[in-house]
Amino acid sequence: MAGKKQDMSKKAKQQDIADIFTTSPNKDAKKKKKSNKKSLNKETPKEKKKKEEKKEKDNKETTKKVVEEVVVPEKEETLKEKIDKALITDNITTKQLRIGIVIILVMIIFALILINSRIHRIEQMIKPTEPVTYYVNPKTIFFGDSITSRYDLNKFFENSSYINKGIGGEKTADLLERMKESIYDYNPQRVVLLIGTNDLSANIPLDEIASNISLIIKKIQKNNSQTEVFVESVLPVSKEENADKVDLDAVGRRNNDDIKKLNEMIRLVCEKTGATYIDAYDEFTDKNDNLKLEYTVEGLHLNDAGYQKQTEVINQAFKEADEQKNSRN
Repeated sequence: MAGKKQDMSKKAKQQDIADIFTTSPNKDAKKKKKSNKKSLNKETPKEKKKKEEKKEKDNKETTKKVVEEVVVPEKEETLKEKIDKALITDNITTKQLRIGIVIILVMIIFALILINSRIHRIEQMIKPTEPVTYYVNPKTIFFGDSITSRYDLNKFFENSSYINKGIGGEKTADLLERMKESIYDYNPQRVVLLIGTNDLSANIPLDEIASNISLIIKKIQKNNSQTEVFVESVLPVSKEENADKVDLDAVGRRNNDDIKKLNEMIRLVCEKTGATYIDAYDEFTDKNDNLKLEYTVEGLHLNDAGYQKQTEVINQAFKEADEQKNSRN
């Protein structure tokens, strides 16, 4: 064992001696490295400062480059670009809004049409269709109170287009309330007006009665300019106490003196308005200035003989009016 250690020690010494005389690459490299370290340590302060400045400059450029690569600033929009962009957005929104409104309106209209159609069908199912009579420019309308309403026009006139628009108990003011449906809507060729006796029974002043009659005429002329207006005088009444057929309660306050005064006022109204005045009063009176009993039911209303006489008077007025018209033409 001791001999073995001696041999190893001897070999180590021999190796050291060999290294002294033998140059190995590793050894030269180590020497070169040490030499470089020594040379670096030998740099001058000026060179060292310059080197540090260069290093610092290189570091700044590197940092700047890295920042530029990492953070790329977005291009700022100009004011015009912002406005254009906003306008485009607004236009798109407005267009969409308009389209939406149009769609909603179309849907509402469609819904209303459907609802109206269904309502119409329901009405047709509930109510049967009623026949409607249309009058196309009838020849004559008779307009007035009960004396007119009791006038059987089909019996006394051959022309079936004559229409009766008399209503019992009405006064001049009542006629003014129903002008449209009784006159205007028909647009007749002629109107025969007989009104006023109920106003006298109600003790309405004569000038007010005449004024209302004037207004009726003017309204007809305004709304139906081609219509001829004939105004018949208020008929007399009978107050003969000894006559069995006379009903004094039915005659009431009416008296022939007031009737004659009113008729004179009506005549003047016709002259001013251009209406035709039919003076029938004298055709119905007896020698005592009363309504002839042969023409009346109870001293106020007419019987068939009275309406026959009235028809003759009216036809004569129509004939004279036509002759005057033809002579002017």
